[in-house]
Amino acid sequence: MPKTNLREVLEAIAATPEGLTDEQDAAALLDMHLGRIQACQHTDPLAQLIKVRNEAEKALKTTAKLAGTSKLVQSHRLPLADALEPLKRLIPKLQEEQAKEVEAARRKSENERGQIKQAMTRLTQQHPVDLKKLRELAAFEFARASKLDAVLKQASADELPITPSPAKVSFADNKSAKEWTRAVCEAAFQKHTWFEFKDLRKSGQEVDLPGLVEQKTVTDEVMWKLYQFRRHVVDGLIAQLHAEFPKSGLMFKSSGSEDIESDLDITVASSPPGDDVKAMSRFNGEIKRIFGRPPGRVFDTNLYARDYRAIEDNMTQGREGAPPQDRDIDEPTGPMANMSGIDQDVATLMKQRRFLDEASFTAMWQELRDSMKTQEDRQRIQQRFEEAEAVYLLTAQEKVEAIEKKIEARRAALLKKRQPTAEEAETFKAFDAARKQFEKARADHDLHQVQALLPEFLDLMEEKFPDEVMDVTDDQYAERMAKLREDQALVESSEATHQQEGPDCAQVHPGKTHAVWAAEINALKARIKQAQFTNIVFANEAYVSQGAITHIVAGAQASTPEKKQAVLGKIKPAELLQSTNEQLADFFKDMKHMEHAEKAAAPGTERRRATGEAFVHASKYLSRMLDGAAMLQEKYQGNAEATELLSGKPFALCTRAKLATPRLLQARIDEQLVKLRKSSSIPGDAKAELAVEDVKTLFNVGSVAELRALITQFSIEFNHRVRHLAEFQAAQHVELDTERQYFRPAS
Repeated sequence: MPKTNLREVLEAIAATPEGLTDEQDAAALLDMHLGRIQACQHTDPLAQLIKVRNEAEKALKTTAKLAGTSKLVQSHRLPLADALEPLKRLIPKLQEEQAKEVEAARRKSENERGQIKQAMTRLTQQHPVDLKKLRELAAFEFARASKLDAVLKQASADELPITPSPAKVSFADNKSAKEWTRAVCEAAFQKHTWFEFKDLRKSGQEVDLPGLVEQKTVTDEVMWKLYQFRRHVVDGLIAQLHAEFPKSGLMFKSSGSEDIESDLDITVASSPPGDDVKAMSRFNGEIKRIFGRPPGRVFDTNLYARDYRAIEDNMTQGREGAPPQDRDIDEPTGPMANMSGIDQDVATLMKQRRFLDEASFTAMWQELRDSMKTQEDRQRIQQRFEEAEAVYLLTAQEKVEAIEKKIEARRAALLKKRQPTAEEAETFKAFDAARKQFEKARADHDLHQVQALLPEFLDLMEEKFPDEVMDVTDDQYAERMAKLREDQALVESSEATHQQEGPDCAQVHPGKTHAVWAAEINALKARIKQAQFTNIVFANEAYVSQGAITHIVAGAQASTPEKKQAVLGKIKPAELLQSTNEQLADFFKDMKHMEHAEKAAAPGTERRRATGEAFVHASKYLSRMLDGAAMLQEKYQGNAEATELLSGKPFALCTRAKLATPRLLQARIDEQLVKLRKSSSIPGDAKAELAVEDVKTLFNVGSVAELRALITQFSIEFNHRVRHLAEFQAAQHVELDTERQYFRPAS
């Protein structure tokens, strides 16, 4: 048991609602803080001086009430207050002096960054590129950025009055890029999307907007101004939604990085649930009204209604009183929990199918199926993947039908105003040709051809009509989530008013025993979780499985190390499997687009850099997959049977990289490729050149297709091992009665 000193005991008592009530305790606490102040030296670390000051002020505050009735406490408060004054004067003086030093260090570091970037750009313009020099420059840049980051973190801990990072500067307070006023930014986003501005920043091509004279190029300063404008609009809408839903207990949580080009994902919840979906729809509608496009297209900003895990608000400003408390989704219990777990398994496989062609998807699951030891396991694998295929095709069909109508509406509206441009006419022509081919397959009742053409038709519409696709899926997602919230409200109200068998059973569930009624509510909880992942299919870039959200969002991206360990310590094998399977799906998604770019690029430098860019993007997903495998190995270190299954034979991917374990390979990927991905200062061409060499050295592959084959094989191996674990196997059995109950509606 950890040791606790007397001061900590007294401060813990002071923090209780009653506070310190014993004058001897209060006097002792005050004297201890006086001793700490008297021991301070001006050469002590600033963070330590601030801590001593803050805790002394807290001691004075917590003893103030007792001082009103105790002369003893008064007599001990006065010396502490007197001793505190010089310290309170010293700290701001030191902060001001150190802030100047930090600002000087930052200016020097930024100058070095510019020099390194220019040197890297010159190197990538040479043929062939000197990779040794390029890697040396990258190492210098990583060291520079790491050193500056440490300085700025310490400055934050010391509460120094330094210039905040651009991500923390408000749009109104940004005095750079002065021509990019609110009116110009609004016009800019009515004309261009966030994605187009990222491309303009990279290309250096000028922007044609009224009001721009000397700042037509999207420099870093301009991109930060656009970033801040986006946040200004989003924060304003959040405040507006709080005003429109004053009694809903709305909560908004953003996650992810604050890089210059990063997206913005926001989860919204309400207490009780329901108004969160309405608020999400209002947000989407207001962005579309102002800018003419959905927020995912205008700002690369997506709102999601809270899914499986409770959130903590980190975006609401100026809230009065305690923030509302969210709660996790209701979990089914008993055998129904197994049914729900199976649904989550299917969810991630369905997402893989979404970004794989039918032949590749089938080949993957058949290889996994054939590797399983028993006929029962082989049948189970086939059933899961076939169910995933069926769910994917049903949701894809629903999307396609609604998007077709939206595209036709756009064409009709356009023709009322004018004739299409040559580019618009070509786009509609491609749409008509794909639709004709798809409709012919349906008319011929050629099921296999329909299944093959449906994803291709959807891909074409996503490429040619991204605004219409996102507009439709936003609406479909909101509509489905509204129905899910109704079911959640039924569960909540039922359990709140009728928890135990009693006299009111005849009124609450006439004609049913309490046990039957409770089983129906339990089954409804499982169906709600199943609907949750199906609904997320219609959201943009969201995780569909509870395992991925637990592993990555709640765990890896947790706000504190303690929260991270608490989440990851309880994670189950099935959840890690869900997460790694979903990371594979997201890898397929990114590579699907990037392989097209790779093939379209001219042979030589252009194609090599397209490949390298894909490798940089892939690194995040590979790192997370390796983390899932490593965590599972670590989780079962004390279990000989499980350890033999999970770690007895090295993964082929690790063997290829000449590294013994997934954890070691993850560390190498993070140190080289993920580091490149996260850098906002290393030029894209330099990242690509280095990534090609890194992947070639690690895995001896040089194309997206080759890397995809390796990572797919790693996933098959990992699935094989997890699905043979005793703990996983025990959760796969579902009795026929449980299945019947699952599909029986609750009343």
